Amino acid sequence: MYSRADSEDVNIYSLPLMYATNKLHNEFKILKVEDLVDQEILTFVSCFKNKTLPKIFDSYFQFRGDYQQIQTRNIENHLIIPFSRTNYGEQTLKVRGPLLWNELPCSLTTLKNPKSFRKKWKECKPTYIEN
Repeated sequence: MYSRADSEDVNIYSLPLMYATNKLHNEFKILKVEDLVDQEILTFVSCFKNKTLPKIFDSYFQFRGDYQQIQTRNIENHLIIPFSRTNYGEQTLKVRGPLLWNELPCSLTTLKNPKSFRKKWKECKPTYIEN
């Protein structure tokens, strides 16, 4: 049994065979696999920022505020995106983490608890387009 957004308990197997995937994800508030990967990456970066990772990860990312002298808005939360020469390199945690993190609103980057970060990120994520 799964619970829909409108609090109606529904057996997922009772739905029609050709049920729209995006509609299913929206109704049950389920993330797609790509979004789950993004959520894990962002949770890792959040833990890095809050210094809850093992010591080996202390210098894994670099904050822009540590190297830039001019103070601009939200500079203390922005990460430096390392250069990658290949498409394979662009998919690494070291590159995708800062890319995703820099797109987040300020209200999410200041959260300390990983569970509350995941919950708020899932809430601010736009719904999937239904055809």
